Amino acid sequence: MQRSRVRSKTASFDAKRSHSGRGPAVGRRHTDAVSRAIVALYSATDPEGVFAAMRRFLREEVRFSFIAFLLRGRERERETFLRCAGQLRPSDLELRAVLEHAEEVRKRSRRKLIHLTLPVDGVVSGQHVSGARTPPYPAVLLGLDGCGYAQASMLVARPGARDDFHSDEIEMLQRLQVHMIAALRGVRTLQRERVTRLAMQKLLSRFPVGIVLLDWDERTLYRNATAAELCAHWNYGGAGRSLHASRVFRVPKEVVSACRSLDSPTNSGEHTEVVVISPGKPRIRAVVQSVRFEVKFLGRPRYLIHLEPVGGKRESHAGPTRMDLLLRMTPRERELAEVVSRGVSNSDAARRLGKSVYTVKKQLQGVYRKLGVKSRARLAAVLAR
Repeated sequence: MQRSRVRSKTASFDAKRSHSGRGPAVGRRHTDAVSRAIVALYSATDPEGVFAAMRRFLREEVRFSFIAFLLRGRERERETFLRCAGQLRPSDLELRAVLEHAEEVRKRSRRKLIHLTLPVDGVVSGQHVSGARTPPYPAVLLGLDGCGYAQASMLVARPGARDDFHSDEIEMLQRLQVHMIAALRGVRTLQRERVTRLAMQKLLSRFPVGIVLLDWDERTLYRNATAAELCAHWNYGGAGRSLHASRVFRVPKEVVSACRSLDSPTNSGEHTEVVVISPGKPRIRAVVQSVRFEVKFLGRPRYLIHLEPVGGKRESHAGPTRMDLLLRMTPRERELAEVVSRGVSNSDAARRLGKSVYTVKKQLQGVYRKLGVKSRARLAAVLAR
């Protein structure tokens, strides 16, 4: 199915190339090369992969003296992604000046693609360069607006002035421009998601609660350092303190059984959370939840596990943990609960938080109701767990 989509995308490119007189075998090899280039373009995960795919495609479709590719993440950012390939290899400084000048010409014309003449000395004009010491190079500048980057463009230059771009080649580059924008938009989205994931992993690595994410087959997708330590204590008891937690990491069998019970045929979907207590000491509580990140019935669920040590006989039962209680409240209610649990009066809490006393009283009533407590002393006790 994926290959048929790719071939349908490349069919329009091959239709304009039928006049070249290639034989059947050569034509098939050409079509396969174009198909591989398009697949590589949409499969790229970084700008380097996009540039490599575009260079491979243009090598099959257009004779060029050199191509230049420029990306800038932010408008005032000095760091740019600049790549050049071909016979003519100007310096980065000259190439950057040429691209910026050509981009200004394109923006003034308010077009996505412009036809330029490019002399070797780096002067760019809209039509013809007079007084150039060397014959000008015909070039086409493709503006990649809407790809997610502040500036993105690609310049394609031909070998000589007598070998200008034909109308069918210009049309082919216009069709390629749409695919390039879509590929760069996907790369930009992937980079943002990657940065967000790394930031969340860095945050969760310092989180005092153990977090484990398992896939449908109980394979570990993510775990933080606290989860590795608590699982070592669960599996090996007191001896787990002297072991290297990351090397001996293994999700306890009781937790795996709880994951399977959530998706058993007997579970009608009413129970989406199971609480398990470790059989030995130290006592550890595991809260297992079945979560779906995809649309229902189209993706298998994952299992999110929270691990937290518990102490005392009263807390060894499946009661709410401190994290469970904090998650029941809004951020402002959590802020108020933390202040009031230290023995601060309503007036002092209102002054510290910049609220009125009436607002503090109303929010405190909501905190009592959500946590199931009736006094400040009880609130301080449940938050001290």
